[in-house]
Amino acid sequence: MKHAPFSLLFFVGVMCWVAWIVFATDANARIARGCAPIRWSGSVSVSLTAFIYAPGQAGVQKFFDRTDYACRFSVWRLLYEDEWRKAHPGQPLPGSAEERQKKMEQEDQQTPADSSEAPK
Repeated sequence: MKHAPFSLLFFVGVMCWVAWIVFATDANARIARGCAPIRWSGSVSVSLTAFIYAPGQAGVQKFFDRTDYACRFSVWRLLYEDEWRKAHPGQPLPGSAEERQKKMEQEDQQTPADSSEAPK
């Protein structure tokens, strides 16, 4: 019974966060809202790191930027990948290693065979 007030507040907070996600107008907003706690904790962590040990601030910021990207990408794949694949058959996922490789191959094919010539 001692933990009931904290548990109740935590439950109400989570339900408000879920409602905030559900009432978003589009997929990008839902993804951003779903990953918002990572950005919030990242902001606090970066601020505390800047206060305690300023040189470590960049590393903490980079960690939370990567974590936020991983969250957004994971949520997108979980909820929207199947629909995207149906709408774009045979195309690689946006931002995937497969897509980057395909772009690099296309750029290699477009470059002239003899690069010693100056463009006119």
